[in-house]
Amino acid sequence: MAMTLRSFASLLALFATACTTVAPSQGYRSSGSTEAPWEISGELFDFTNVKILINGTKVIDERLSLLSGDGEFRSSYRGKRITASCSTNTGLVSSSTRCFVFVENEKAATLSF
Repeated sequence: MAMTLRSFASLLALFATACTTVAPSQGYRSSGSTEAPWEISGELFDFTNVKILINGTKVIDERLSLLSGDGEFRSSYRGKRITASCSTNTGLVSSSTRCFVFVENEKAATLSF
């Protein structure tokens, strides 16, 4: 039984829509703060949808560029400006996405998917 191109494309699409990669959470505390560290974590769903959470609250839910795999995102959390700069490196067999998360221009986490 030969697999047709259409069957292969459907199988690939099914695989792609079912993939979620979770980045381990990282603690962040701004310099001089005595508060408990913020827990910054993230998910990459369907290879393009980036979700970044702080203390379990979704602060970024955006899509990477389909052409480049990159994205620049802005949000806020507890009155602080949050930015994320994400890029994707594509290899022959796999790809990886990395997001640098900043709080008020201070690097807070590096999330790898």
